[in-house]
Amino acid sequence: MKKLFCAAAALFMALTMTSCSAVQVNERMFVQLMGISETNGLYELTVQVYNSTDSEDSDPQYKALSGSGRSISEAADMIMRNSGRQLFFGHCTAIYANESIIRDSGKLKALAGERISAGCPVFFTHTPKEAVSAVSADELSGIVSHYQSEGLAERADLKTVTAAAKNNTIAIIPMWDDKICGSAIIMPNSTSELNISETAALDLMRSAKGIRLSVLGGSMTLGEAEGSVYYQSKENGGEYVIDMSLKCRIDETGSSANAEEYAHEAERIISLSSEEICRRGLSEGFLSVILPQSHTSEENITFAVNVTAEVS
Repeated sequence: MKKLFCAAAALFMALTMTSCSAVQVNERMFVQLMGISETNGLYELTVQVYNSTDSEDSDPQYKALSGSGRSISEAADMIMRNSGRQLFFGHCTAIYANESIIRDSGKLKALAGERISAGCPVFFTHTPKEAVSAVSADELSGIVSHYQSEGLAERADLKTVTAAAKNNTIAIIPMWDDKICGSAIIMPNSTSELNISETAALDLMRSAKGIRLSVLGGSMTLGEAEGSVYYQSKENGGEYVIDMSLKCRIDETGSSANAEEYAHEAERIISLSSEEICRRGLSEGFLSVILPQSHTSEENITFAVNVTAEVS
Protein backbone atom coordinates (compact mmCIF):
# COMPACT_ATOMS: atom_id res chain seq x y z
CA MET A 1 0.00 0.00 0.00
CA LYS A 2 2.83 2.35 0.88
CA LYS A 3 4.52 1.66 -2.48
CA LEU A 4 1.24 2.31 -4.30
CA PHE A 5 0.82 5.63 -2.48
CA CYS A 6 4.38 6.70 -3.35
CA ALA A 7 3.89 5.79 -7.00
CA ALA A 8 0.66 7.78 -7.16
CA ALA A 9 2.34 10.77 -5.50
CA ALA A 10 5.24 10.62 -7.96
CA LEU A 11 2.84 10.54 -10.91
CA PHE A 12 0.93 13.53 -9.54
CA MET A 13 4.14 15.53 -9.12
CA ALA A 14 5.27 14.67 -12.64
CA LEU A 15 1.99 15.90 -14.10
CA THR A 16 2.09 19.05 -11.98
CA MET A 17 5.68 19.97 -12.82
CA THR A 18 5.55 19.33 -16.56
CA SER A 19 1.90 20.14 -17.34
CA CYS A 20 2.51 18.09 -20.50
CA SER A 21 0.22 15.17 -19.73
CA ALA A 22 -2.49 17.24 -18.05
CA VAL A 23 -3.13 19.49 -21.06
CA GLN A 24 -3.15 18.32 -24.66
CA VAL A 25 -1.02 20.28 -27.13
CA ASN A 26 -4.06 21.36 -29.14
CA GLU A 27 -5.56 22.84 -25.95
CA ARG A 28 -2.58 25.16 -25.46
CA MET A 29 -1.56 28.51 -26.82
CA PHE A 30 2.19 29.05 -26.90
CA VAL A 31 3.19 32.55 -25.79
CA GLN A 32 5.81 34.11 -28.07
CA LEU A 33 5.84 37.67 -26.69
CA MET A 34 4.28 39.19 -23.63
CA GLY A 35 3.62 42.71 -22.41
CA ILE A 36 2.89 43.41 -18.77
CA SER A 37 2.00 46.65 -17.01
CA GLU A 38 0.76 47.54 -13.55
CA THR A 39 -1.03 50.74 -12.63
CA ASN A 40 -2.59 51.36 -9.21
CA GLY A 41 -2.68 47.65 -8.45
CA LEU A 42 -4.31 46.61 -11.74
CA TYR A 43 -2.24 44.38 -14.02
CA GLU A 44 -2.73 44.25 -17.77
CA LEU A 45 -1.24 41.27 -19.57
CA THR A 46 -1.04 41.05 -23.36
CA VAL A 47 0.38 37.98 -25.07
CA GLN A 48 1.23 37.20 -28.65
CA VAL A 49 0.49 33.51 -29.00
CA TYR A 50 1.20 30.74 -31.42
CA ASN A 51 -2.18 29.09 -31.85
CA SER A 52 -1.49 25.35 -32.15
CA THR A 53 -4.18 23.66 -34.25
CA ASP A 54 -4.62 21.15 -37.03
CA SER A 55 -7.63 22.87 -38.55
CA GLU A 56 -7.15 24.83 -41.77
CA ASP A 57 -10.15 27.06 -41.03
CA SER A 58 -9.07 28.06 -37.55
CA ASP A 59 -7.90 31.39 -36.18
CA PRO A 60 -4.60 32.87 -37.43
CA GLN A 61 -1.51 31.15 -36.06
CA TYR A 62 -0.29 34.35 -34.37
CA LYS A 63 -2.56 36.73 -32.52
CA ALA A 64 -2.55 39.09 -29.53
CA LEU A 65 -4.82 38.51 -26.54
CA SER A 66 -5.25 40.66 -23.43
CA GLY A 67 -6.52 40.24 -19.90
CA SER A 68 -6.44 42.20 -16.67
CA GLY A 69 -6.65 41.50 -12.96
CA ARG A 70 -5.25 42.19 -9.52
CA SER A 71 -2.30 39.86 -10.16
CA ILE A 72 -0.40 38.49 -13.13
CA SER A 73 -2.04 35.09 -12.63
CA GLU A 74 -5.49 36.67 -12.53
CA ALA A 75 -4.82 38.52 -15.79
CA ALA A 76 -3.61 35.28 -17.40
CA ASP A 77 -6.71 33.47 -16.12
CA MET A 78 -8.92 36.02 -17.87
CA ILE A 79 -7.17 35.34 -21.18
CA MET A 80 -7.57 31.59 -20.70
CA ARG A 81 -11.26 31.89 -19.77
CA ASN A 82 -12.01 34.05 -22.80
CA SER A 83 -10.09 31.81 -25.21
CA GLY A 84 -10.97 28.47 -23.67
CA ARG A 85 -7.36 27.38 -23.92
CA GLN A 86 -4.32 27.17 -21.67
CA LEU A 87 -1.35 29.53 -21.91
CA PHE A 88 2.16 28.08 -22.04
CA PHE A 89 4.92 30.63 -21.30
CA GLY A 90 7.94 28.35 -21.73
CA HIS A 91 8.58 29.54 -25.30
CA CYS A 92 8.32 33.29 -24.57
CA THR A 93 11.06 35.13 -26.47
CA ALA A 94 10.68 38.67 -25.04
CA ILE A 95 8.98 40.63 -22.28
CA TYR A 96 7.81 44.25 -22.64
CA ALA A 97 7.28 45.83 -19.23
CA ASN A 98 6.50 49.25 -17.82
CA GLU A 99 8.40 50.99 -15.04
CA SER A 100 6.24 49.63 -12.22
CA ILE A 101 7.07 46.04 -13.21
CA ILE A 102 10.75 46.54 -14.02
CA ARG A 103 11.73 48.09 -10.70
CA ASP A 104 9.84 45.56 -8.52
CA SER A 105 11.69 42.28 -7.93
CA GLY A 106 8.55 40.62 -6.53
CA LYS A 107 6.60 41.26 -9.72
CA LEU A 108 9.53 40.09 -11.85
CA LYS A 109 9.82 36.90 -9.80
CA ALA A 110 6.14 36.29 -10.47
CA LEU A 111 6.98 36.24 -14.19
CA ALA A 112 9.71 33.70 -13.56
CA GLY A 113 7.10 31.67 -11.69
CA GLU A 114 5.24 31.30 -14.98
CA ARG A 115 8.22 29.23 -16.19
CA ILE A 116 9.61 32.01 -18.36
CA SER A 117 13.32 31.50 -18.96
CA ALA A 118 15.69 33.56 -16.81
CA GLY A 119 17.47 34.49 -20.05
CA CYS A 120 14.33 35.93 -21.68
CA PRO A 121 15.10 39.46 -23.02
CA VAL A 122 13.34 42.39 -21.32
CA PHE A 123 12.39 45.72 -22.92
CA PHE A 124 11.29 48.89 -21.17
CA THR A 125 8.23 50.57 -22.67
CA HIS A 126 5.41 52.86 -21.61
CA THR A 127 2.96 50.88 -23.77
CA PRO A 128 3.46 47.11 -23.33
CA LYS A 129 0.11 46.22 -24.92
CA GLU A 130 0.86 48.12 -28.12
CA ALA A 131 4.43 46.79 -28.23
CA VAL A 132 3.24 43.18 -28.26
CA SER A 133 0.99 43.88 -31.24
CA ALA A 134 3.58 45.88 -33.20
CA VAL A 135 5.76 43.06 -34.58
CA SER A 136 5.90 39.28 -34.54
CA ALA A 137 8.43 37.37 -32.47
CA ASP A 138 10.41 36.57 -35.63
CA GLU A 139 10.46 40.23 -36.68
CA LEU A 140 11.53 41.30 -33.20
CA SER A 141 14.42 38.85 -33.26
CA GLY A 142 15.64 40.41 -36.52
CA ILE A 143 15.28 43.95 -35.16
CA VAL A 144 17.21 43.11 -31.99
CA SER A 145 19.97 41.37 -33.95
CA HIS A 146 20.22 44.40 -36.24
CA TYR A 147 20.54 46.90 -33.39
CA GLN A 148 22.94 44.73 -31.41
CA SER A 149 25.13 44.34 -34.50
CA GLU A 150 25.25 48.15 -34.56
CA GLY A 151 26.26 48.28 -30.91
CA LEU A 152 23.13 50.17 -29.95
CA ALA A 153 21.14 47.72 -27.84
CA GLU A 154 22.12 46.69 -24.37
CA ARG A 155 21.02 43.16 -23.61
CA ALA A 156 18.92 42.85 -20.47
CA ASP A 157 17.25 39.61 -19.45
CA LEU A 158 14.79 38.61 -16.75
CA LYS A 159 17.54 37.39 -14.43
CA THR A 160 19.70 40.55 -14.54
CA VAL A 161 16.72 42.92 -14.34
CA THR A 162 15.32 41.01 -11.34
CA ALA A 163 18.72 41.08 -9.61
CA ALA A 164 19.04 44.85 -10.15
CA ALA A 165 15.56 45.45 -8.71
CA LYS A 166 16.26 43.20 -5.72
CA ASN A 167 19.66 44.75 -4.94
CA ASN A 168 18.65 48.36 -5.72
CA THR A 169 21.36 48.67 -8.36
CA ILE A 170 21.28 50.34 -11.77
CA ALA A 171 20.05 48.43 -14.83
CA ILE A 172 20.36 49.53 -18.46
CA ILE A 173 17.52 48.18 -20.58
CA PRO A 174 16.68 48.60 -24.29
CA MET A 175 13.78 51.01 -24.70
CA TRP A 176 10.93 50.28 -27.11
CA ASP A 177 8.42 52.62 -28.70
CA ASP A 178 7.39 51.28 -32.10
CA LYS A 179 10.99 50.11 -32.44
CA ILE A 180 14.14 50.14 -30.32
CA CYS A 181 14.48 53.86 -29.61
CA GLY A 182 17.31 54.03 -27.09
CA SER A 183 18.03 52.86 -23.56
CA ALA A 184 16.37 53.26 -20.19
CA ILE A 185 18.60 53.59 -17.14
CA ILE A 186 16.58 52.16 -14.28
CA MET A 187 17.72 53.44 -10.87
CA PRO A 188 16.25 52.61 -7.45
CA ASN A 189 14.08 55.73 -7.34
CA SER A 190 13.97 57.07 -10.89
CA THR A 191 14.33 56.26 -14.58
CA SER A 192 16.33 58.15 -17.19
CA GLU A 193 15.70 57.66 -20.90
CA LEU A 194 18.43 57.99 -23.53
CA ASN A 195 17.80 58.38 -27.24
CA ILE A 196 19.78 56.49 -29.89
CA SER A 197 22.57 59.09 -30.17
CA GLU A 198 22.96 59.25 -26.39
CA THR A 199 22.99 55.45 -26.25
CA ALA A 200 25.77 55.43 -28.85
CA ALA A 201 27.79 57.94 -26.81
CA LEU A 202 27.21 55.93 -23.63
CA ASP A 203 28.40 52.74 -25.31
CA LEU A 204 31.49 54.45 -26.72
CA MET A 205 32.47 55.74 -23.29
CA ARG A 206 32.03 52.18 -22.02
CA SER A 207 34.49 50.92 -24.67
CA ALA A 208 31.99 49.47 -27.14
CA LYS A 209 33.00 49.16 -30.78
CA GLY A 210 31.38 48.70 -34.15
CA ILE A 211 28.62 51.21 -33.41
CA ARG A 212 26.65 52.24 -36.46
CA LEU A 213 25.24 55.76 -36.46
CA SER A 214 22.98 57.70 -38.82
CA VAL A 215 24.93 60.71 -40.12
CA LEU A 216 23.82 63.24 -42.77
CA GLY A 217 21.18 60.86 -44.08
CA GLY A 218 23.71 58.05 -44.46
CA SER A 219 25.37 55.75 -41.96
CA MET A 220 28.81 55.37 -40.42
CA THR A 221 30.47 52.67 -38.35
CA LEU A 222 32.36 54.05 -35.37
CA GLY A 223 35.28 51.89 -34.32
CA GLU A 224 36.39 51.40 -30.76
CA ALA A 225 37.01 54.73 -29.07
CA GLU A 226 40.54 55.44 -27.93
CA GLY A 227 41.18 58.10 -25.36
CA SER A 228 41.06 58.94 -21.71
CA VAL A 229 38.80 60.20 -19.00
CA TYR A 230 40.20 62.09 -16.05
CA TYR A 231 39.04 64.38 -13.29
CA GLN A 232 40.80 67.56 -12.30
CA SER A 233 40.06 69.65 -9.25
CA LYS A 234 39.28 73.28 -9.81
CA GLU A 235 38.48 76.15 -7.54
CA ASN A 236 35.06 75.55 -5.94
CA GLY A 237 34.52 72.33 -7.91
CA GLY A 238 36.07 70.17 -10.54
CA GLU A 239 35.95 69.09 -14.17
CA TYR A 240 35.75 65.81 -16.02
CA VAL A 241 37.78 65.85 -19.22
CA ILE A 242 36.77 63.25 -21.80
CA ASP A 243 39.04 62.82 -24.80
CA MET A 244 37.77 60.44 -27.47
CA SER A 245 39.33 59.49 -30.80
CA LEU A 246 37.19 57.54 -33.29
CA LYS A 247 38.12 55.58 -36.38
CA CYS A 248 35.12 55.75 -38.70
CA ARG A 249 33.94 54.12 -41.88
CA ILE A 250 31.20 55.45 -44.16
CA ASP A 251 28.82 52.59 -44.91
CA GLU A 252 26.18 54.51 -46.84
CA THR A 253 26.48 58.03 -48.21
CA GLY A 254 23.70 60.50 -47.58
CA SER A 255 23.37 64.18 -48.41
CA SER A 256 27.11 64.77 -48.84
CA ALA A 257 29.97 63.16 -50.74
CA ASN A 258 32.59 64.84 -48.57
CA ALA A 259 34.16 62.46 -46.03
CA GLU A 260 35.27 65.35 -43.80
CA GLU A 261 31.68 66.52 -43.42
CA TYR A 262 30.71 63.08 -42.11
CA ALA A 263 33.63 63.14 -39.67
CA HIS A 264 32.70 66.61 -38.38
CA GLU A 265 29.04 65.63 -38.00
CA ALA A 266 29.97 62.45 -36.11
CA GLU A 267 32.17 64.54 -33.80
CA ARG A 268 29.30 66.96 -33.20
CA ILE A 269 26.73 64.24 -32.45
CA ILE A 270 28.95 62.27 -30.07
CA SER A 271 30.30 65.39 -28.32
CA LEU A 272 26.87 66.86 -27.63
CA SER A 273 25.38 63.50 -26.64
CA SER A 274 28.32 62.68 -24.35
CA GLU A 275 28.12 66.01 -22.56
CA GLU A 276 24.36 65.73 -22.22
CA ILE A 277 24.35 62.28 -20.64
CA CYS A 278 27.23 63.26 -18.33
CA ARG A 279 25.28 66.24 -17.06
CA ARG A 280 22.15 64.15 -16.66
CA GLY A 281 24.18 61.36 -15.08
CA LEU A 282 25.43 63.78 -12.45
CA SER A 283 22.03 65.31 -11.68
CA GLU A 284 20.00 62.10 -11.96
CA GLY A 285 22.43 59.76 -10.23
CA PHE A 286 23.82 57.44 -12.89
CA LEU A 287 27.21 59.06 -13.53
CA SER A 288 28.99 55.99 -12.14
CA VAL A 289 27.59 53.98 -15.08
CA ILE A 290 29.37 56.27 -17.53
CA LEU A 291 32.62 57.33 -15.91
CA PRO A 292 35.13 55.32 -13.88
CA GLN A 293 34.98 57.76 -10.97
CA SER A 294 32.13 59.80 -9.64
CA HIS A 295 32.76 62.91 -7.54
CA THR A 296 29.10 63.58 -6.94
CA SER A 297 29.76 64.92 -3.44
CA GLU A 298 31.44 68.00 -4.88
CA GLU A 299 29.61 70.97 -6.32
CA ASN A 300 30.12 72.84 -9.59
CA ILE A 301 31.14 69.82 -11.64
CA THR A 302 31.71 70.64 -15.31
CA PHE A 303 32.48 68.50 -18.35
CA ALA A 304 34.83 69.03 -21.27
CA VAL A 305 34.26 66.56 -24.11
CA ASN A 306 36.74 66.46 -26.98
CA VAL A 307 35.90 64.09 -29.85
CA THR A 308 37.92 63.62 -33.03
CA ALA A 309 36.74 61.37 -35.84
CA GLU A 310 38.87 60.10 -38.70
CA VAL A 311 37.23 58.53 -41.74
CA SER A 312 39.12 55.70 -43.38
